[in-house]
Amino acid sequence: MQVLEIDLVGLAEDGFAPAVVGFGAGEFEAAAEVDVVIDTVSEDDAGLLGSLGVLRKGGTLVVIAGDLTRPVSDAAAQREVRATEILVHPDQSGLEALGSLAEEDRLRVAVEKSFPFERAAEAHERLEVGRVKGKLVLTPG
Repeated sequence: MQVLEIDLVGLAEDGFAPAVVGFGAGEFEAAAEVDVVIDTVSEDDAGLLGSLGVLRKGGTLVVIAGDLTRPVSDAAAQREVRATEILVHPDQSGLEALGSLAEEDRLRVAVEKSFPFERAAEAHERLEVGRVKGKLVLTPG
């Protein structure tokens, strides 16, 4: 996908990024010399280092799911690429805006499955397996 004359690769679960290359090993690692990787699934250094490996010199890795650690930052500097993370911090005005959208029925939340509270362990196991499309919700008894 070409966006503003850059190659954009999004590493995400199926259907959650405009340009998804692979879900696991194989296709993603075959990409090479891309300008930007938006990594929404790697939660450890190994995955993030793999994302760094497909960037061209001067490219950018955007980390969304995991933490940008010192080893990954150092590896990025050695490869002459930029690594950054996106952190969202809720604030009062942002939460009020979300509340307004919800009141106006303009806020949609994708819920994959609801679990009664006593099945919380099952919900947690499902998260650990991955490939969850939407939120898992715990409901009282």
